[in-house]
Amino acid sequence: MDLPENAVLTDSDYGLGWECGRGYRATNGSCTIIAIPANAYSTGNNRGKGWECVRGYEEADSLCVKMAIPANAYLGRQGTNWLCERGYQKTADQCLAIQLPANAYLNDNGDDWLCGRGHQKQEQSCAFIILPENAHLNSSGSSWDCDKPYRRSGNQCIR
Repeated sequence: MDLPENAVLTDSDYGLGWECGRGYRATNGSCTIIAIPANAYSTGNNRGKGWECVRGYEEADSLCVKMAIPANAYLGRQGTNWLCERGYQKTADQCLAIQLPANAYLNDNGDDWLCGRGHQKQEQSCAFIILPENAHLNSSGSSWDCDKPYRRSGNQCIR
């Protein structure tokens, strides 16, 4: 058996054979080097591309190009995407500042807003909650419940 340059012998259920060494792939009975572009690393796999782009780069036309990260954004944990900083929302390919209306605050993720206690979200504002007679704010402060023994009927508390 002729062993191509940069190949190693293998023994499998199918008998003796060969496979290309790390960084090479089989092409027409020989082992050719896997071309790894700048800003990439070898995956050690001689099938498929055999390489991946490093953190902060993405594949484009068999090259690794630096990711475009807009203002007020940062590279995600995996290094394959970007996220908006707290107080900004992703809109297409940019991060736009979240406009907080009066009586609003950022949610835990910082990517949207909520109304403060005693206020309800109404479109792009926080409206004061008007309590009907015999009612109190609920535990979250975002609506109201009727006092006992009253029950809710529409926008009022009845017995």
